[in-house]
Amino acid sequence: MVTLYFGANAAGAGNGTSWANRAAFVSGGSLSGLITGHDFSSDALRCLLGPGTHTLSQNVNSGAFTTPPDRTRHLLIHGCDPSGNPLTPPDPAWTAAQPAWDDTGMPFVDMTDAFASHYIQLHMLKIRSSSSSGVISSTGVKASWCVLEGTGTGSGATVANGYLSNCVVKVSSSTYAAVVSANATLPSCRCTSST
Repeated sequence: MVTLYFGANAAGAGNGTSWANRAAFVSGGSLSGLITGHDFSSDALRCLLGPGTHTLSQNVNSGAFTTPPDRTRHLLIHGCDPSGNPLTPPDPAWTAAQPAWDDTGMPFVDMTDAFASHYIQLHMLKIRSSSSSGVISSTGVKASWCVLEGTGTGSGATVANGYLSNCVVKVSSSTYAAVVSANATLPSCRCTSST
């Protein structure tokens, strides 16, 4: 597995090889070319994403990648702290019956589309999407210890599909179909609606 570091802005050499040389996670609304151009036929990729707001307008489907992630070589996007250290769950004993856990300091990905490519794993991130497809529109996406918020409207609007564990999933639009898809798997997830 290759590990690369990303922030809201590039620093140092900007090649992602260390936190001091982190690359910008988003460029022109799309994921960094270091991610979309990665050769997943050779190696999995772990992206350590620093705090701040990352505004993404790209539909992250298989067509977004030169060689998309596959069954044995996934894309992992893992939130990290301001020094590039991977974040850990705030309360490992948390259950969905409790109030939402503290998401302070987690990287925030603000999207207008969805994570739709198989074999993507999201960990320790806050993600909001205004798409009617929601934050996650593929059953092949996994999320753990994430806050997923859908603001998209419409009778088909759903926040998440896929395999979600220890997540807080919420919808804050007035017209939507469901907080999560009927195909989603949800061990220990808290689902809420503002309406």
